[in-house]
Formats: sequence, C-alpha cells, structure tokens
Amino acid sequence: MNKFYKTILLFPFLFLPFSCQEFLEEEAFDFIAADDFFQSEEDAVSAVNGVYDAMQDIDFYNRHFQMICDLPGISSTNNRSGGWRGQIDKYTWDASNEGLALSWQAIYNGVARANTVINRVGKMPAGSIDAEVQRRVVNEAKFLRGFYYFTLVRLWGNVPLVDEEITSIENNLRPANVGTANAVWELIISDLKAAEDLPLEYGGNDIGRATGGAASAMLGTVYLQRSGLGIANEWGLAKAQFEKVIESKKYSLMESYADLFLPENDNGKESIFNMQAAQGFGDEGQIHGAMTGVRGAELVPAGGWSSWTSEPEFFEMFAEDDKRKEAIFLLAFEKDGKIETYPGSSYMANPHFTKYWDQGATANQDYANDMYILRFADVLLMHSETLNEIDSSDPKRLEGINNVRARAGLSALTNSYTQDEFRKILLLEREKELCMEQKTVFDYRRFGLEKMQWIVGLSSQGYELGEKHLLYPIPQREIDLYGGEKEGVFEQNKGY
Repeated sequence: MNKFYKTILLFPFLFLPFSCQEFLEEEAFDFIAADDFFQSEEDAVSAVNGVYDAMQDIDFYNRHFQMICDLPGISSTNNRSGGWRGQIDKYTWDASNEGLALSWQAIYNGVARANTVINRVGKMPAGSIDAEVQRRVVNEAKFLRGFYYFTLVRLWGNVPLVDEEITSIENNLRPANVGTANAVWELIISDLKAAEDLPLEYGGNDIGRATGGAASAMLGTVYLQRSGLGIANEWGLAKAQFEKVIESKKYSLMESYADLFLPENDNGKESIFNMQAAQGFGDEGQIHGAMTGVRGAELVPAGGWSSWTSEPEFFEMFAEDDKRKEAIFLLAFEKDGKIETYPGSSYMANPHFTKYWDQGATANQDYANDMYILRFADVLLMHSETLNEIDSSDPKRLEGINNVRARAGLSALTNSYTQDEFRKILLLEREKELCMEQKTVFDYRRFGLEKMQWIVGLSSQGYELGEKHLLYPIPQREIDLYGGEKEGVFEQNKGY
C-alpha cells in the first residue's frame, strides 16, 4: 500500500529536508521560508505530512524512543549493549543520559512542526485552500501535537509549553515557556477534542492519517493516564471515550495475533493509529530489524549483540497454549545445518523477538512494517482497567481482557479477583499483549510505584526502584539552555 508520507518532497521552514522515498527524483532544497511556502492546498498537505514524518527520526519512533519506553520493562533487555541503553535497562539513568536528551529533542521537533502548520495553515486565505481541507489539516496537526505533548509529559512530567510557531532561537528560549504542567495537559486535551472532528476513515493514499476515532482513543488514554497518576479522577471520562471507540464498530480484533505484524496488514481492522513506516526508512537499517535481532528474511539471530532481546523470565511467563508466544519469540531456527531451539540453543543466550519480522525482507533495511501506536486490543484492555477502577465488582470489567485472551487461546477469567489483584493481572496481560509497542514505561508509571516494583521484581535482575523512577530526569543540557535550574521556571525532577 502506498503511504501518504511518500508525497513529501521536503519540509519547509527551519528544518532540513527528510530522507527521500524511492519515488523522489527532484532535487531537495535545504530551506524554504514559511512566508514563501504556504501558497496552496498542496503546500498545506505537504506540511502536515512533515509533522507525521517527525516520528521517523532515529531518536523518535525509528529507534531510540523504543529503548526508553521498552527497556525498563521485564519483557526486554539491552543484551549487553551498555552505554546509555544499559542505564535505561538497569534503572541507573541520570540527567546526562544521551538517549533521553536525543528523544526529548526529536519529540519537540515534532511539536515545532505542528505549531507551524497550525499557525500558517489556519491563516491561509480563502481561495488558496478548500475550507474543509484547511480544517482537516489543522486538526491533523493538533492531533499530532497533542500526541507528542502527551508523550513528553508522560516521560518527563513538567515540560516546557511551546504552543506558538518558533521563528528564532530567542523565541524558543523564553523562560515563560516552562513551569506550566497544567497548561500542557490542557493543551493536550484541547487539541485531541478538536481532532475528534477528523474523518472517521480515509481512502487511497490517505489511509493511515489520524482519524476522529484515533483522537477519541487517544483522549481516553489521556484521561486514563491522568487518573492513574493521581492528577485527576477521570476514570468515567476515559470509560466514555473507550466506549465511543468500541461502539463505533470501526475496529475489531484481527483473528490471528501473528498476522497483526505483517506488512500486508498495516492499517488493518485492529489499527487505530500507526506510525506509517516506508520501506527502507531510517539511518540504522530500519527499527524492526534491530528489534527482532534477526537478519532480514533469514530467521536466525543476528551475530554479536543486538539492542533488544527478551528477559528469560518473561518468556517463561507465557503459557504453552498462549498463541502469542510463537508470534513474539524466535523458538527454533536452522544454524550450520542443524535445528537450534530456545531454550537450550548454544547460539542464543536470551530469547529473541520476531514480533515485527518481515518475511519478505532481504535485509534489515527492507523491513516495512508499521509501528502500532494505538490498536483495538489496547483499547479493550484500557476499558477493562477503567471499569475495574470505577466498580471492581462489575463483571463487565472482564469483557475486554477476556476478548484479548480468547484470541491468544487462553481461558476466560472469572469475576473472582479483588480490585488490586485485577490490576496486577491487567498489567501483566498488557505486557504480554503489547510488549515492544512502546507502552511499558507508561503502564508501569500509571499503575504506581508498588506495582512497578512488583512487576520488575518478577525478573532476576534485582533492580532497585524508587520514587524518582516514576519520571525521567529533564535532560541537563536543556536546563542549561534555559540558564540553569530555577525554582518555578525550570526545575529538575525530584531525585536527580
């Protein structure tokens, strides 16, 4: 399927052009001033495509963001890669961690692009762009800005609020931009409410753009996260959003869990919002090859170390009849003329993932799987979570999780668990269903320190977790850019 990203020639104003897709023949320019660019409907659409494309930065969804979201979980380990990755895996990170600083910068790059589109496209005069397209493009940019800020606030807490177009370095370094946690949450909610007006579906090359359904699901996730973190009691609001998505009948579970991760099923019926990967994107040979740790189409563990393998204890948590096990892990492969199996392989100390393995790839660079940001199984599990928090005696809390378990070939849960027992079941079920989908660190923090200590303690690593691990430290270089830490202006998170 063609992806709408492939219409991007360059992203104008203040940014270098993106990596070219295979159709590109024209020369790309380094810079086009915004005043010279926003002249037509085509310009507006190209610009919002660039806001989506921010996710394909190596420090965002193309590699490093996965590490800071997934390596702290019991499902994955850095497999001896060391450096800043090892710090994330072992809960020893500090404010100088390079990966955190790079991801911060990449996500704010996406925010800046969204701000420019919202400002410039919103001001395009009548006659230069169809009014409906203008409204849609602005709301797409608001959806993405809301999602990017939601990502920032879940990772770092009190982050700078930049909701205007950046036109100079001085404009970007105003102290008034920081110390505004409540305002950031308000912007996220406002942006996602506006984005609910987006179309519920698209056709042709526009498939994969943010929809009204994606905005509803994301807004429900915001209310869920705020409630779990104790910022607000919005469980009822979250429930209403998830039920809006469920009752729309626009989404349903794929019959096979394994089929979810095949390129031909990108944007399928379970997909609510994806990072639209284009074949060959990325500076380090496509994220999925690194995540699986296998060599292209050859189902053999990559030599040396890779950035992702599973912790053995997580592998052992899967029941033998759990159909997800074979879809997630490399269980057997042929090496040097003989069949190797895990466990017991002389070639594979830890289990490797094959969740995103593209059988049609000839090398890691050829992987073309989308990355799920929101899918229907996630919504079903979050709906069960909200019902458990609202009324733990409600048998409907079982519906979502049991639907997910049924696809995995597992028996249904009964309504015999206390509210706290059910929280643990949900947290572990989410790890099994959504591992390597950038949910782990957000889930752990939402369920609280006690549950985070419990689930991390299921591994044999023996990490010591404290209150400070509920947030990452603000990158020190960002604080230095603002002239150092100042109370009420730009404060480091507690414990760092």
